Amino acid sequence: MLTWLRRWDRLGLRLFLLPGYSPELNPDELVWSHVKRTGVSRAPLYKDENWPLEKIEAQLADMQRVPVLVRSFC
Repeated sequence: MLTWLRRWDRLGLRLFLLPGYSPELNPDELVWSHVKRTGVSRAPLYKDENWPLEKIEAQLADMQRVPVLVRSFC
């Protein structure tokens, strides 16, 4: 392993050890958490509905129109 690290170092590459799960470092996790807490997943699910994709896309489009909300995820 040290041999690889030295070789990478000469090439200007660095190895960063990251935590296994850190949603606070990934804004996508915050967006999905918001979607799950506030919208689509809180609505009843009907068998004949083309459910998740259209509703999730609509909710994400609505979120885009609220810049304050979008900035809060960063």
